Amino acid sequence: MDTFRELFRHVRADLTDHSRRIGSWFDAIVAPAIFVGSNAVAGPRTAATVALSAAGALVVWRLARRRPIRYAAAGVGGTVLAAAYAAYTNQGEAYFIPAVVTGAVYSVVFLISVAAGRPAVALISQLTRGWPALWYRQKEVRPAYSETTVVWAVFFGSRAFLQWRAVADDQIWLAAAIRIGGGWPAIIALIIATQLYGSWRLRRLGGPSVSEWVERVPPPWEGQRVGF
Repeated sequence: MDTFRELFRHVRADLTDHSRRIGSWFDAIVAPAIFVGSNAVAGPRTAATVALSAAGALVVWRLARRRPIRYAAAGVGGTVLAAAYAAYTNQGEAYFIPAVVTGAVYSVVFLISVAAGRPAVALISQLTRGWPALWYRQKEVRPAYSETTVVWAVFFGSRAFLQWRAVADDQIWLAAAIRIGGGWPAIIALIIATQLYGSWRLRRLGGPSVSEWVERVPPPWEGQRVGF
């Protein structure tokens, strides 16, 4: 029981850390929600302009409050691409095509990283935690990161497929719901699942912890108890 409490405590700390990096869910839903509502009233070209204006206003609002703008600014970048495509084609569904393409690309890249023996989840973990790159390549460690990377690839691919089906069926409200619901709510849940499963899998694999590997402790190892 104490082990699980400690694990959940570290997961909560990781989520707090992630929240600082990924920004607010609010930032992610503003543009698509406004686009869908405006499109129903005034058409895709006007909706594209309104959505882009809203995303830009969000950046200005954050600047005025002296808050970080990198996530809002990134949202503007995505909105520019989506809005431009929707305005060009004059079709509301086109707003969601860039997100479909991006999700499909993520899925393929994650699968390729597993096939290449450099799972993307391990790379992300290394960048955020600063653990040695060679530790992730141990045969008693890498499977945990490969398996979770495949899960993320399936997530991105499934989200892209469902959104594409909604777009193909001209169900713009459904496409927006998938984009919003499949955004940070789903990603946060997947982060939790990744942390829990990954930590459990590392213990099952019986490999060395990061500190044991760095200090060249011979087996049997205690293993990585917290963190993934």
